[in-house]
Amino acid sequence: MRLAKHSDLAKIVAISQSVQIGEKADTAGFLMSAYSDAEYKKFLSTTKNVTFLVDTDSSGEVCAFLLAYNQTYANSHNNSATAQIIQRTLGSNARYWIIKQIATAPTHQGLGHASRLYRKFIANLEFSHIFTTIVSDPPNPASEAFHRKHGFTSFFDTHSVSNDGNHSYKSQVWYMSAPTAIRDNTESNSALLMENLHMAITLYLHEDNLNWTKIRFLITILFALIVAAWAVIQIPEWGAKDSRESYINVVLSAMIIANGYVILYAIGRKIKSGMTFFASHKECVRLLESKLASMEPGFVTPVLKVPQVADTIKIMKSLPTLSLLAWTVMSGLLISRIVSWLAG
Repeated sequence: MRLAKHSDLAKIVAISQSVQIGEKADTAGFLMSAYSDAEYKKFLSTTKNVTFLVDTDSSGEVCAFLLAYNQTYANSHNNSATAQIIQRTLGSNARYWIIKQIATAPTHQGLGHASRLYRKFIANLEFSHIFTTIVSDPPNPASEAFHRKHGFTSFFDTHSVSNDGNHSYKSQVWYMSAPTAIRDNTESNSALLMENLHMAITLYLHEDNLNWTKIRFLITILFALIVAAWAVIQIPEWGAKDSRESYINVVLSAMIIANGYVILYAIGRKIKSGMTFFASHKECVRLLESKLASMEPGFVTPVLKVPQVADTIKIMKSLPTLSLLAWTVMSGLLISRIVSWLAG
């Protein structure tokens, strides 16, 4: 086992391409996508903030690799939503590693190469927080079982985009705290964790309030649209078909219907975004409470004792769809009024 070299590039690319997401995803671990040759070369040329390990078989042939980078590289190269959530959980000055890829050639799987890479990687760490992302749809049970065996636990749900940008997959970020002997005492200090917990709870409650505000706004807008459509329907006389009044009524009806769908769809998207942030804040609180509970036996963990899917989320998931259905019914009534006017 050793650091990867430029001469290993062809084998690394071949391994990554051999374990791509595909038909065998239900029985074997897989990567979401491979980097290009140029991207792997960039990692191989980076000596700071990146760890690139390979393991070899008895003949010296590269058969597995591990690619990871720390928070400095993540912040300067791809300040993703995942990295931002991690920072909110651990604090802006926290140090951590993200294991971007770990893969073994299909002919060498099950022989312990990936486990050896993990042990080597962890043994050289100077701080304790380690994260990785596993695709959850399609399911990746082999990768989940492997990481669970090595002490990882599911942290929060997210979406991952393939390196070519053409595919998006449901995924989960997994977390492991490295052995106590290598922990940075300033990061593991319970007082600091408590401070981060208070911050996470504040963000969690703030997002919950915002979500309820969005729900109230959705209901208000839907009610206003229904009132406007009903007022047009109740106009007793639309006038002759070629009159200016009738033209205004038809145009007004079309605008009300179209604007209603656009507005309700836009609010629905905002609510969906709020659901994502709400869930991530809650997972941050759960993780911090779990860590504090392991360090302080008397610590009370209120969020860990509540359902993972709160009533807010259940309501938010159903309301946008219900509002669109209600508006569809109202639009149907308005269209039928136009049709009856045309028929008359």
